[in-house]
Amino acid sequence: MKNNIQAAQAARFNKHLNSSINYNGQIMAMDVYLQKLHAEGRTGQIKEVPKYTYNRVKYNRMGSHAEQEAYEEKLKEMKTDYRAVHPDGYFTSLTKS
Repeated sequence: MKNNIQAAQAARFNKHLNSSINYNGQIMAMDVYLQKLHAEGRTGQIKEVPKYTYNRVKYNRMGSHAEQEAYEEKLKEMKTDYRAVHPDGYFTSLTKS
């Protein structure tokens, strides 16, 4: 059973690496794209970022204080962002694969 799961994960990973992406007007495979990013001097970074952004209009239109508190709790949720960071500081978000 474990072998089947690992084989399926490997197949999904290879499918993702063979998918196409448009980079600077060129269509290329994802693995070539990642190699180009590495050749440009980019490094990998994993960062926790907020899952949701604050919407003032939505917050002000809520009917009760409890609803606003639930919204504030929802805003505290974080997600993992995978990035290719350029030496100048700007980054490109990538998928986990």
